[in-house]
Amino acid sequence: MIHTRHLRRVAVVAMTGLVGALLPLVLASAPAHAADGCLNEGVTGGTLGLGGTRCDDVTPPETTLGAVTPAPNAAGYINVDQVTIAFSGAHRDGDTDPISFECQFYNTPSAPSTWSSCTSPVSYDDLDDTTSVAYTFKVRAIDSADNGTDATAAPPFGSAPSTDLPDLDGTPATTTFSVDTTTPQTYIFNQPFDEERPDLPMVDTTSPQFRLAATEGASTFRCAIDGEAYPCAEGITTFANLTPGDKQLTVVATDKAGNVDPTAATAKFAVPKNVEAPADGLWKTYTSEKSIGGDYIETKRYNALVTVNAQNVRELRLIAQTGPKMGSVKVKIGGGNKYQKVNLYSERVQSFAVFIVRDQFSPLVSGNIQILVTSRNKPVRIDAVLAH
Repeated sequence: MIHTRHLRRVAVVAMTGLVGALLPLVLASAPAHAADGCLNEGVTGGTLGLGGTRCDDVTPPETTLGAVTPAPNAAGYINVDQVTIAFSGAHRDGDTDPISFECQFYNTPSAPSTWSSCTSPVSYDDLDDTTSVAYTFKVRAIDSADNGTDATAAPPFGSAPSTDLPDLDGTPATTTFSVDTTTPQTYIFNQPFDEERPDLPMVDTTSPQFRLAATEGASTFRCAIDGEAYPCAEGITTFANLTPGDKQLTVVATDKAGNVDPTAATAKFAVPKNVEAPADGLWKTYTSEKSIGGDYIETKRYNALVTVNAQNVRELRLIAQTGPKMGSVKVKIGGGNKYQKVNLYSERVQSFAVFIVRDQFSPLVSGNIQILVTSRNKPVRIDAVLAH
């Protein structure tokens, strides 16, 4: 029994000596913590799981946004219902920890509270057209090794910092864009009305105005008259100084996303030809804003004649001024002696009176249009003719 007690005492003494020998070593291996330059939040130093130092990596990785495909236009729109976004991340110090990513994608007034793991590139399909709120994409890079570590968790008999700063990019890379996959529809308003020729109405000016509109606001417009481009915009557009003859206006709207109306809006109309005074001195020219081309010609001379060249004519109209003191003329086109009499008398003054000399169903004819005065000492004011 005495021998047994001696052995147990020796064992206790030996264990006490081992712990006493190790404890100074453990405590001695725990230097003061310094966050600067820390690249990994694992434990360094220590022995047998005791002691050691943990630090806080205060430099998270940086996130960089790559290509957005398709790229939004200058107005911030794409015109397809899917998008692919590339991104990358990099450490700003000598850290070699792996980098992962989290993304958010939304078109609500406020951002969601959660993030989703993602890898580059990420695609989003079947996107709805946006209204007042654009789509927002955010991505942040994460130090994968350090993000799951609590830097404030000190090992037994070791040391650790008092804070654990985030191990992810606090300024996510962000892009916004709107989606519009709907093509606009184009409209032409303020078109002239013509009871005789609703299919080809006559305008009362060489610079007609039309109002252009589209189903989508802020659309741009491309206009052409008989294939020749003309500048135009939403709202009232003036097509100035058109040559006489039959015209077709074609208008195509393009919305902010670049969607083009596949079916152009069209308007047909006819522009009269201004009649100019001959060189015989029997006619005088007067300026008038209400007249075709800005002027008209006048005479009181009996048998005064004015001639206008015309080709391939069925319909012929004379535009003149009427009133209680006005005279009369007779009009013909081509050869022969078949004149059509036109009386310019009316009870009330009318600055733009239209007389149909031949209708659209008349035989086709070419030659000079002759307007001959048949009244004496009464004013005759001729503005224009429409021959088509």
